[in-house]
Amino acid sequence: MVIYLTGSIPNRLCTLSLPILLAFLLLQPPSAQASQLVQVALSDRSQLERLQQAGFDVSYYSDGGLAEVILMNEDDKERLNATGFPYFVSIPNIENFNR
Repeated sequence: MVIYLTGSIPNRLCTLSLPILLAFLLLQPPSAQASQLVQVALSDRSQLERLQQAGFDVSYYSDGGLAEVILMNEDDKERLNATGFPYFVSIPNIENFNR
């Protein structure tokens, strides 16, 4: 980080702020998509196994036929749509859920 001690106060603030802003932008993940928690309706355990074998992050399964699945990005959502399992979004933004 470069710090210049000469110049007016606004110039000094800009000189300090620009590197911080650039560092913040560079540290952001490439796609800042929110992770979602979805409830997937399954008719039996074989469908649960199929969901897991497809590589989904199943965080919970109830004998009532609902599986909680974490979708990390849009690709996960498209893959889940391709399975044909009905689902609904219970938490649209996991990262902001407890804030």
